[in-house]
Amino acid sequence: MSLRSIPTPTPGAAPATPAPGPLRRVGSVVVALIASLLAFLVAAIVLGAYLPSIPKAGVIGPVLGGQYPFHIAVIALLGVGLGVLARCSGLVRWGGTVTVVTALSSVGALTMGGIQFTAARQAGTEVSFGQVFSGLGYPDTTPDTTTTYAAPDGTALKADLYLPRKAPGRPAGTAPAIVLAHAGGFHTFDKSDLRGTGRWLADHGVAVVAVDYRLAAPGHPATRPGTTPRRTWSALSAGFSRTPSSTASTPPGSPWAACPPAAPSR
Repeated sequence: MSLRSIPTPTPGAAPATPAPGPLRRVGSVVVALIASLLAFLVAAIVLGAYLPSIPKAGVIGPVLGGQYPFHIAVIALLGVGLGVLARCSGLVRWGGTVTVVTALSSVGALTMGGIQFTAARQAGTEVSFGQVFSGLGYPDTTPDTTTTYAAPDGTALKADLYLPRKAPGRPAGTAPAIVLAHAGGFHTFDKSDLRGTGRWLADHGVAVVAVDYRLAAPGHPATRPGTTPRRTWSALSAGFSRTPSSTASTPPGSPWAACPPAAPSR
């Protein structure tokens, strides 16, 4: 054997990195695929929440993004970790792209959650992170009562009522109330999506009226902004009568004047 055929290392050069084995390559691809799936889901939800005009994503984004922003942020951060792992495993471009997408999605989700937290604090409501991740876990809850509040064109529109228990220092028979209208772009979903939210609010002293409304359909398109909400408020004002025990004070001409100001406690 000639001495010329023996490779000699170059002074100062880094040792060659051995090529990853087939098992490691398969693992890297699996990690990248999982990260890509998470990136697609969180990006679609966050984009849909901010840009509801996007088809499909604009329907589901406001629902999930509005109700579970911190959960989505956690999933996005998991995607960031998997993206970094995929990048370090040799899938540089793939892993880098996933990392950027999931990182931006986590920022968007955390921004939504921050806005909600700020609004809650400004309203004098204290919400802990423990409540955020466990407070809405009411999978089997049912409303205290369900009633029909309107029947346009013979189609019954129903409302679920979630009533709080009497709280110390509050006059008997009254409670602050809120009306919840489900998401869905006026094309899909119904009031059952609000069961967890309604029961959680009732358990914290707020009476809830979760309503169905007439969805867009042939001959009844939801094209004019505000048309369906205005009709829903009008129907609610006609379907729910004010009670003598109501103590709410509403300024004349306020758009809330048609809303039942108080609900009986249970």
